[in-house]
Amino acid sequence: MAEDGSYELRPGSVYTVRYGKEDDSVTGTFRGYTMIGSETAVVIDSGGKSFYIPAAAIECMALVKQAPDEKQHAANDIYYG
Repeated sequence: MAEDGSYELRPGSVYTVRYGKEDDSVTGTFRGYTMIGSETAVVIDSGGKSFYIPAAAIECMALVKQAPDEKQHAANDIYYG
């Protein structure tokens, strides 16, 4: 948790993400968000592979290791145009 009490996902933090219909899961480093068509997806890097998981498919995210609290740049935001 950030000092200001917010609970945003921080790039560089490690999460275990459970998703899908068959209880698939992956543990890896959160890299950010992206778009797949009109859907928002979470990008997790695990073992050199990138997983693009639609946000609607995520059942649970467990924080394994928190990244240092740093200010994010506006370039990291998702643009809806």
